Amino acid sequence: MHLPPPTHATSHVTLCLSCLVMRLSLPFPANDLHRRKRSIEDVSHSPIDAPQSSKRAKLALERLHGSKTVYRTKSEQPSGSLSFPDGSDFHSLVTTSDLIAADKTQYIEKLDSSSTYHYMFLRPRRWGKSTFLRTLTDYYDKYTADTFNDKFGQLYIGKNPTPSHNTLLILFFDFSSIRTASYEVMQLDFDAYVLRTLRKFLVKYKDLLGGPDPETLPNRGSDALDDVFSLVMSHDERIFLGVDEYDAPANSCLFSSNSQHTANYETVSWLFKTQFYTIVKRHSSSPVSKSWLTGVLPVFREGISPLTATTIVSMMSRFHGLCGLSEDEVGTIAKGYLGESHPSLDQILQQLKRWFNGFIFVSEKEPSSVQDERHSPVVSLYNPQQVFTHLWKLSDSDSNPTMDAGGVHTDSVLKAIPNSSETGFSALDLMTVLTSTSDSRLDILREFGVSEVAAIGKDIKITWTILYYFGVLTFGENGRLRAPNETMRYLVCTFSYTSFIFCRTIYPDLHTASLPHAAG
Repeated sequence: MHLPPPTHATSHVTLCLSCLVMRLSLPFPANDLHRRKRSIEDVSHSPIDAPQSSKRAKLALERLHGSKTVYRTKSEQPSGSLSFPDGSDFHSLVTTSDLIAADKTQYIEKLDSSSTYHYMFLRPRRWGKSTFLRTLTDYYDKYTADTFNDKFGQLYIGKNPTPSHNTLLILFFDFSSIRTASYEVMQLDFDAYVLRTLRKFLVKYKDLLGGPDPETLPNRGSDALDDVFSLVMSHDERIFLGVDEYDAPANSCLFSSNSQHTANYETVSWLFKTQFYTIVKRHSSSPVSKSWLTGVLPVFREGISPLTATTIVSMMSRFHGLCGLSEDEVGTIAKGYLGESHPSLDQILQQLKRWFNGFIFVSEKEPSSVQDERHSPVVSLYNPQQVFTHLWKLSDSDSNPTMDAGGVHTDSVLKAIPNSSETGFSALDLMTVLTSTSDSRLDILREFGVSEVAAIGKDIKITWTILYYFGVLTFGENGRLRAPNETMRYLVCTFSYTSFIFCRTIYPDLHTASLPHAAG
């Protein structure tokens, strides 16, 4: 089999690019966030309508303090503690007792304004992209129609269902586990994972598809996928296709510290183009009537026409709040978790706003086709995981409720930026943007490929673009870029000795212990 050779640009995606992977990690494992709970205080709630009758209905959802979106799950036997969402499973959002969460299902109604769609949603990690995708799979799944009221009856979309609910067969892929060390390993992982997924699909929907034998599928993943699509179409069924972390295989190559891995990018692109996305595109109207892809960067779309045919909706104003929390939602969550009578509630809300708010992923200067029905101003968003972590720390006497420098490892993103201006810009240019009280006139690229990524640290436009997609920079007024909040400013100020010295006058409490390489 002939494989395309790596391009010249790809071969120059060097070791420094391994520094560009931004991880929005927690200071403790995600499961601990769910287990570490706070005792419930007497706080006022406004109950949502009683749950619709069902033999499985066990929990009621209560709106907190009149909010239209923020709710708390409540059982007849309260657990005695409150918790926040953990992981990406939608089912737990309506079945875990005494959990505080936000209802984002109103966006399903907006999506279903089109009978068919093929969309992509890009955001930094830990923003809830996977959770929303799982919400879509539960909503559209024909197999679980009898549990619709249990799951959605008390949410917005349960009270305003669209005709598409529980009408589709769900085919879900998460390619983050595909190894890209070599073509042979990648092909092996791809075939094994796709076959495993398709066999489960055939078992789940056997009654709708004539009871096919999953073991008769071809061993090659691409052939099996094509056969399954044809089978579904022959039974006049339709599919919702969900792909979580669509760009994970590409990013593992581009941002690997292993030079051989970076050289494998073209092979990764070729494999997924020819063995997955081209087949999906061939069936994009029948049987694949709706598809939703999540990721961080648009770079993997380059040269893969089935991907470029998908519409990136994460920069459309009407979908801006799909992932993330508004100021009103954060205020309601804080009151519900800490109690309205908390003596420092106002101060805590100010801290949350300064440290975790400020993200705007929609530019005001976008053309109308991208702005898409802006009826109200786009509000700045909070990173939900950082908010949950901070509130948990406030209720834990052993934790220090200050800026969570461990929450966003931006130092790994920024090491590719030179300290000197020999290439035309330097770390000081970024410092100026992040510490300025006004917005800077900087543009970002909406679409870019591997050749542009190879110029990070050398070309200012692609560098700013990557920082935007990773959440280090965000939009301000008139499409200008700025720092989203104090947490990001603080973390950037401590990523190198040059930035540390520059920011010392802004943050007098900075000390050399904050700087990993101060001695350098």
